Amino acid sequence: MPELLETLIAHNISKRESHRSQQAASSHTQSGGAGRRGEAQRELLLSLNAGSSSLKFKAFDRAKLAGAGRVASALVVAGSIKIKDDKAVLRVGNDDPEELPSTDLTNVETLHGLLDRIAAHGRITHVVHRIVHGASLPQCISLTRADASALDTLTFLSSFAPLHNAVSVSIIRTLLSPSTTTRLDEAAVHLCCFDTTFHHAMPPSSYRYLVDPQLAGKHLPGGMEMRKWGFHGISYSSILDSLSRHLGPSLGCRSRSRDEISVIICHLGSGSSICAVQRGKSLDTTMGLTPLEGLPGGTRSGSVDPVLALHISRAALSSSSASTASDGAKGQDPFSSVDLGQGIKVSQAELVLNKHSGFKAICGTSDFQQVVERRNQGDDDATVCFDVFVDKIVQTLGGYYFKMASTGVDSVVFSGGIGEASGDLHRELARRLESTPLHVAADADGATTNAERQDDDEGEVVRLDRRRLDLPADVEVNGKRAGGVPWLVVKTDEESEMAREVKSYMSW
Repeated sequence: MPELLETLIAHNISKRESHRSQQAASSHTQSGGAGRRGEAQRELLLSLNAGSSSLKFKAFDRAKLAGAGRVASALVVAGSIKIKDDKAVLRVGNDDPEELPSTDLTNVETLHGLLDRIAAHGRITHVVHRIVHGASLPQCISLTRADASALDTLTFLSSFAPLHNAVSVSIIRTLLSPSTTTRLDEAAVHLCCFDTTFHHAMPPSSYRYLVDPQLAGKHLPGGMEMRKWGFHGISYSSILDSLSRHLGPSLGCRSRSRDEISVIICHLGSGSSICAVQRGKSLDTTMGLTPLEGLPGGTRSGSVDPVLALHISRAALSSSSASTASDGAKGQDPFSSVDLGQGIKVSQAELVLNKHSGFKAICGTSDFQQVVERRNQGDDDATVCFDVFVDKIVQTLGGYYFKMASTGVDSVVFSGGIGEASGDLHRELARRLESTPLHVAADADGATTNAERQDDDEGEVVRLDRRRLDLPADVEVNGKRAGGVPWLVVKTDEESEMAREVKSYMSW
C-alpha cells in the first residue's frame, strides 16, 4: 500500500476517534438542557451529491440517525440545484423553485444561499460529499481545512473523472473556506464517500488491464493504478439495501440478506453502467479507469477502440469544442488541454468522447425519452442510438449471466432515470432476452407487480410483469415451460446511502 495512502487512512482513524469523543461531550452537554430541542438546536447531517449539471441534497436529523434510527425517518429536508437551458433552478422541499443568478455549481454565493436555506432547519454539524473517483481510498474519509494532503489527493484523482470530481472538490474547498464556515456549525465535520469503494471487491480477472501497471508512475496519490475501478458504487449499495429489505414472496422472490444477494443491476441514466453483484459484492462492472468506458450515454461514446482518440480530425475537434473551448484551444492535437471552467480541464479527445458523443452526436439530443419518441416515429438515427444501447446491454447481461454461474442470478434490476422509467427499453430488452435464461419470469401468484408498488419509507421496489411487457403470461424455451428470473425496478437514493455510510463510519 503506498505510504501516502497508509498515512491518510491512519490520519482518518485518529480523527474519527476524536470526532466521536467530541460528539459524546456534545450529547452530554445537550442532555442537561430541559425540554424539547427546537429546530435551531437540531444537528443536521447534510448529504451533497454533485454532478456535472446538478447538485442534489438531503439534510438529516443526526439524533434520529443514532442507534437503530432509520435514515428515512431522520430526513428533514431535500432538494436540488439543476442546470438546464443555461438556467440554474434551486428547489428546497416544497418551497417554490428559485432561479439562481449563476449556473456555476461551485459559485460561492450559490452555495452560501443553499446553506442559509438549509440552516433554517437546524445547525449543519456534518457534511458528506459524493466523490466519483476515489481509487483505493477507503469507504469514508473526513476532512478539515488543515487536510491539504487529502484535498491534493482528491484533486489529483479529478484528472480521471474531471466532469465529476472537479466539481465536488471545488465545492469542498468552498465549504472549508473561512467565509463559509460561519454558515456551518463551528466544529462542522466534512466527510467524503466514494463511488469506487463498492468495487474494491472485484477480482483481478475483472479489474486488471494487460498493460504496464506503472504507465502513469509509481506510488500515486490515492493508490491510483491504471486499472478498472468502476463507478455508481454508492447507487449500487443503495439498491442492495433496498433489495435486502424487500426481496420475498411479495415480489415472487426468496428473502435474502444483503450478503446472499446475487443480481445484475443496470444503472441507466445520462451516464449508464451495469454491475454483476455476487453474494452482495461487486464481481464486475462496465465502467473502467474512468466513467467513459462501457455503455454509451447521452453525450458519452462508451467503449470504443482507444486508437480512435488518435484519429479525431482537427476539424472535428474544432467544431465540437467551439462552444466550450477558448479560441486558442480550437483545432489543436487530441491531447491538448481544454479549460471548461469550474476547475475542469480535459484533453480535446476526452471532451469529444465525453461531451460530444453518444445519443447527442447521432440524433442531436441527449434525452433518451426524445430518442425513443423519434425512434417510434421512424427516425433512422434515433433507431440506431436505441438499438446500439439495447445491444450493449444485452451483450453485458449475457456475459455476466455466465460469469455468475456458480451462484446463478436472483434477478435483473433496473435503476436510474432511464432504467426506472423507460417502458420501451424494458419491452425491447424483454423481447431480445425471451429465449434465454434471463427472460422475464412468469408472474408469480400474489406477487407485487408494476401495477402495485412494494414501498416503504426507505426505498421502492417494483416487479415488472410479463403482460405489461407485451409478453405472453407463460414462456416456453424449446417447447418447455421455463423459469426465468424476476425483473425488478429499484429507486436508488445515493444521498440516503451516504448518510448510512457516515452513520456506520461515525458509529452513531
